[in-house]
Amino acid sequence: MALGKAIKGLAADWAAVFRKAFGGSFEGFGAKMMQAIFGLVFLVAILSIPHLVWPKIDIKMLNTQMSRYDDRLTLVSFDLENGSYLDLKDPEVSCDMKGQSGTSIRSVSKVIYDVLPSERRRSFSDVAMGEIPEQVAYFSCHITGASVKW
Repeated sequence: MALGKAIKGLAADWAAVFRKAFGGSFEGFGAKMMQAIFGLVFLVAILSIPHLVWPKIDIKMLNTQMSRYDDRLTLVSFDLENGSYLDLKDPEVSCDMKGQSGTSIRSVSKVIYDVLPSERRRSFSDVAMGEIPEQVAYFSCHITGASVKW
């Protein structure tokens, strides 16, 4: 409702600007056409704003090697690939520990306080993730977050 009024108001303002600039008037079909065009331009502008304000964060965890030694989970080595056009910092790695049935027994996470340069891959090693409960059969690790480095 309010958006419709805003679009009509914006179209009326632009029509007034064109009338003054070109000395003509927009009546009937021309006025409706101008309202539709300016409404569409306004809508496209509004829908484009989130992509400019909130950049895409694209980060992948690759080549993960884990160790289960002395009842502790350690990420021996893994690569993080930053596919974003911005530098990212402090990625959070989470590992789900699951039983033989696939039921999640425990989930642990750790923040790696480091910078991931834009459109690059970095290797990390020896990240201790904590103790492993008794009935854990397998693990799955993934990235759960990161921050933009401004």
